[in-house]
Amino acid sequence: MRYKRTIQFLKDSPFAVNAKIERMTTVDSVPIYQLIQDHFQGEIASGALPPGSKLPTEKEIARQFSTSRATVQNAMSRLVYAGQIEKRVGSGTFVAETARSATMEVVGVKSFEEDVSTRGEKVQYRLINLNRDPANANEADALEIDEGTPVLRFERLRLVGGSVIGLERRTFTQGVLSDISLDALDRYSTHHLVEQHIPDQVGRMEASIRAVVADDAMAAKLDVASGAPLLRRSHRMFSQKGRPILLGEAFYCEPFAFRYTAHSPKDI
Repeated sequence: MRYKRTIQFLKDSPFAVNAKIERMTTVDSVPIYQLIQDHFQGEIASGALPPGSKLPTEKEIARQFSTSRATVQNAMSRLVYAGQIEKRVGSGTFVAETARSATMEVVGVKSFEEDVSTRGEKVQYRLINLNRDPANANEADALEIDEGTPVLRFERLRLVGGSVIGLERRTFTQGVLSDISLDALDRYSTHHLVEQHIPDQVGRMEASIRAVVADDAMAAKLDVASGAPLLRRSHRMFSQKGRPILLGEAFYCEPFAFRYTAHSPKDI
């Protein structure tokens, strides 16, 4: 509560301009990202933000705390890692069902295509949609662009051995992949496209996996029954400089499975 009172005081202070500059980094020696994290943890713990509640956009939070979006991202990443919130591509950020979640910190994860190739198989793609449209509010917030800025979106099926095992959606900022060909979208993985067409190296990726059911439209695309169980993987990819590169989500149906090996710290 001390943080809330301090923030309110700074908002109401006649020296608000100077206070805002000071708050860019710390308030009472507390980093702003920590203030933001503590604020939302308090709201979640008190029940003011119950599971499923939608959080303000990063831009709105940055404005509320008079800080940068990079600082907000730092706080949000910590809350995601703690399993308290989750980002849903194209929808925004929501309070997670923390009692039903688990968090893993992973290093050097193989791409889906790399994993399949180790078993002597190859992933194929079938492009469904490709368009350039104005970014909606959630996309703009996640990609750190202005709402209405043109973005490139594509949707395609993933096939292994001729059978559909999933569907992926990707959203890139304007100019990224501007010279991509339809042939490339039918042949190459997203990781390959990023490596070949984006100068910035990938630095990190935030992702979440949850169980969902197929609606009528998704069921028709995946050739499964409406209501069939699916795994949805949502992620946001960043460059090494911290710039968002893309938004993505993929839906997987039977017989797809995620496999991983966990090591003790001494083995890493």
